[in-house]
Amino acid sequence: MVLAELYSETNGVYGDYGVSYIWSTQQLIKENMFFRTLHEYRDSMMPLHNFLFFSDAGNGDLFGYSLLNGRVPGDNIYVWNHEDDSRIVIASSLEEFIEGWFTGRIFV
Repeated sequence: MVLAELYSETNGVYGDYGVSYIWSTQQLIKENMFFRTLHEYRDSMMPLHNFLFFSDAGNGDLFGYSLLNGRVPGDNIYVWNHEDDSRIVIASSLEEFIEGWFTGRIFV
């Protein structure tokens, strides 16, 4: 499953107490627009325009796909650490990410 397939079936994935595991499409657009301009006022950061974020950890860290020429080149899911600007692969697919996020195997 890829993110587009998930969005064709639902507008986000939510848990108890309004927790958003996968953002709605509206939130995805809003958050990506914000974070793509974030580097303009934080000179110490690498640009974030090469990511498509679709979820957050609730602590400022974000989850998403890498982008190459405006397209998602692979299935890996990355976490961007807002404190040190690192970007690491956290899951090899959206399915692995969702399962790990729900079961607590993925945490930041």
